[in-house]
Amino acid sequence: MRKWEELVVIEVKTVNDIDELDNYITPKKIWFLQRTLENYLQNIDESWIKDIRMDVVFVKNGKIWEIYEDVTNR
Repeated sequence: MRKWEELVVIEVKTVNDIDELDNYITPKKIWFLQRTLENYLQNIDESWIKDIRMDVVFVKNGKIWEIYEDVTNR
């Protein structure tokens, strides 16, 4: 099996009515994202994963508006 460098988990959020994106990425939201990832990893063979990164992609009016990379290490 090929060894991948990084597993990237992406939360996609539509923000047509939100201008303050930092208000979305709260410690509570990051906690929920981490718990979701932990549950996912319990159900797969994670031996191929070297690193994990969690990103949040904001979509406004059907287009990518902003990408926050590695939100767990902000």
